[in-house]
Amino acid sequence: MLAIALFFLVIAAFDSKKFKSWVPIGMVLGAAFCVVPEAIDNYLGGVYWSQSHMPGDIMFVLMGREFDWYVAIMWWAFGTILGYILYAALLRRVKTKTLWICLILSGIADIVVEELLLGYGGIYTYYGNQPFVLIKHFPCWWLFVNVASLFLSVTIAYRFRNWFNGWHSVFILLLMPFCYMGGFSFCGMPAIFAINGIFSPFVKQLAGVFTCLVSVIMAGATMYLVLGRNPFAMKQDISAGMRMGSANAASEM
Repeated sequence: MLAIALFFLVIAAFDSKKFKSWVPIGMVLGAAFCVVPEAIDNYLGGVYWSQSHMPGDIMFVLMGREFDWYVAIMWWAFGTILGYILYAALLRRVKTKTLWICLILSGIADIVVEELLLGYGGIYTYYGNQPFVLIKHFPCWWLFVNVASLFLSVTIAYRFRNWFNGWHSVFILLLMPFCYMGGFSFCGMPAIFAINGIFSPFVKQLAGVFTCLVSVIMAGATMYLVLGRNPFAMKQDISAGMRMGSANAASEM
């Protein structure tokens, strides 16, 4: 997983040079800081990471549970895979249809990586009344929430990329975890109640479906409100979206 994160860091370095911006590197490094809200989400969403109980391996302790340094490496890789695909697409001014495809590809990448790691066993596990387990191990509501939450920070970083350039790029290290925590809490609430409560199988699955729908709606709303593009206009490119957003802002002044 460390090799994956470093691979994306190299790609981001090339993009930073190509587009003359520090934001791509900031996006990759910021993904590592998502381990902080991830630790909180683990309690809400029912995830348990294995612990070595070795003092030198402990990164921090939250509510009595130890989180080892390897958790940060794992989430750094997760964040770069799911997030940088989207940021790289925006840098290349893709059309809305392609952007939706990138969101889907990020979700597929999440499923593949998590099913492989969960199948290996012993690294981490999902517990509680997890809804929407479509394949074998991975509760797929997580991928919708993960992608939608990271997409929020990606779009904000892109929308204000000129401001985030230079030394301001350090604020991306805060942007990504805060957006992830906010997006997770908003989209994941139905599934969180199902996991931590006692409900019938039907209600549990319904909560998972509702979380997925809210995540898709949030992604579309993010396109409209942050990028200024119509999420249903599949042929619209980023330039047109920014012009529409600027025109709307001007009309409101």
